[in-house]
Amino acid sequence: MLARLLSLHALDSRRPCAKRSAGTWARTAWTLPLLLAACAGSDFDWQGRSPSTLRDYHAAFDRGAGSRIDGGASMQDFLALLRSRRALFLGDHHRDEALHVCHRELLREVAARGSKVVLLLEAIGIEDQPAVDDYLAGRIGMESLAQRSRARWPSSWLAGGDVDVDHYRELLRIAWHARIETFGLEPAPRLPLAQRDASIAAQVRAVAAARPDALLVVVVGQSHLLGEDRVVARAGLPCLVVGAEPPEELARSLPTGMAHEFVRTNRDVWFFAGRVR
Repeated sequence: MLARLLSLHALDSRRPCAKRSAGTWARTAWTLPLLLAACAGSDFDWQGRSPSTLRDYHAAFDRGAGSRIDGGASMQDFLALLRSRRALFLGDHHRDEALHVCHRELLREVAARGSKVVLLLEAIGIEDQPAVDDYLAGRIGMESLAQRSRARWPSSWLAGGDVDVDHYRELLRIAWHARIETFGLEPAPRLPLAQRDASIAAQVRAVAAARPDALLVVVVGQSHLLGEDRVVARAGLPCLVVGAEPPEELARSLPTGMAHEFVRTNRDVWFFAGRVR
C-alpha cells in the first residue's frame, strides 16, 4: 500500500502546503465575497438565505475556533494524537487548491500508518454510493464515475462547477490506491441549509457505528463544523478538527518562533501551520 501511495505523492511534491506571505490577508479579504458568491449558486445550496443569515452561519466557525494559538505539533505528533480519536474532521474551502494539497498530504500520511481508515466526502452524494463502490473495486474508471454522478446530479463535484474538481477526484484516487472505503456525506442535490448539518452528522454517526475499528476522515465545508448545532457537536465522536482558514485575529496570535506543521488554538481546533504564517 505504501508504494501505491508514493506513486501518487509525486503530483503534490512540487507544491508543499502554502506558506503565508505578507499580502495573504489582503487577498483573503478581496476573495471572500467571491467565495460567498460561489456558495450561493446551485453547487452550494443555501436556499436563498439572506446575506446576514449567511454571515452568521459562516461566523459560527470563527467564534468556535478560539481566540489564540497556544500550541503546535509535528506531523508525527499529530498522527499519534489520532490513535485515541474516532474521527478527523478536515474543514474545506471548495476552491482552495493550496489547502487541498495539505488535505491530500495528510490523508496519505494517515493511510500510511496501516490502521483502518474510512473517508467521508461532502463532494459525493449518498445516492452515488453504488458508483463509488464500483470505482473503488476497479469495475469502472474515474470518467465513468463522474459521468454517472453528473447524470443523476448535474452539479456533481466530480464533473464541474465552482469547485476544485481535480482535488475531489484525487482524493478518490488516493482512496483507491490505499484501499480506503469511501462514503458520501449527504444527499445531493442538497437538503435545505437548516437540515444539512443534522443530516451530515447522522451519516457520520452511522458510519462510525458500522465501522467501529476505523478512523473516519471527514472532508466537509469549514462552516459546517463548529457550533452547538453543527456537525462536530452533533456527531459526538472523540475527534480532531482541522480548520481550512483561521480568522485573521486568531492567525495574528501565532507566537513568534513557533515551528510546527500544525498549530492548535485554545479551543482545541487545529490548522495547518503553513496556512497561518
